[in-house]
Amino acid sequence: ILRENNFPKQYERACKSMIVKGMGWLWVGFDPDMDDGLGGISVKYIPLEQVYVDPVATDWEFQDASNMIVSKVIRGTLAISLWNDKKAAIKKVYGADTGKDHERNLLHHNKTDGASSRPLGVDPETTERIDETDEYVRLIERYMRTRVPVWVLDDGSGREVEVYEESKAEEMAAENKANIYKLSKMRITKITSISDVIVDTEVLPTSIYPLIPLVDEDT
Repeated sequence: ILRENNFPKQYERACKSMIVKGMGWLWVGFDPDMDDGLGGISVKYIPLEQVYVDPVATDWEFQDASNMIVSKVIRGTLAISLWNDKKAAIKKVYGADTGKDHERNLLHHNKTDGASSRPLGVDPETTERIDETDEYVRLIERYMRTRVPVWVLDDGSGREVEVYEESKAEEMAAENKANIYKLSKMRITKITSISDVIVDTEVLPTSIYPLIPLVDEDT
């Protein structure tokens, strides 16, 4: 049976697929802009080369990893529009990650089909609508499983709401006449940075990493 199914070749393919961890990744999370602003669960594809995982993780879904990182290149003006309060700091890192390697990392302009240049690892959804003369910056999203303080609101209906900021929890408790108590839980913390400038920190309402390996039939 092994001989008829070309086992050496099949084994080689399986090993290669396992080494590169499949064909890519899926990000699963809540998107507040879905359904005309009502929000909903979103699943997005992330290219293989944009995800970096704790190398000592042993679980096939990497849920035992100490952290997971998504690194991609976006336009500087887009970064400023998303985090305008960090505008001065973001401008200081313009070209910091693409400086000397900028030309090498570009997908060179193809004169035969007119394709536009774009750095490797760039997210086309967040770049093509920006002026081509704009600088590129490195966007890094780090996911870590950490123990964080959680304020739980209980209005007596049996439905509990988790809040991760004390002031917001007190405000919501007053508005809904709910009881509030503090716990400590394991949650996924997402830290977003432009190069080494932290622009946002968010606690996700889950202890499971939102990145799922998209494997092929061999793995």
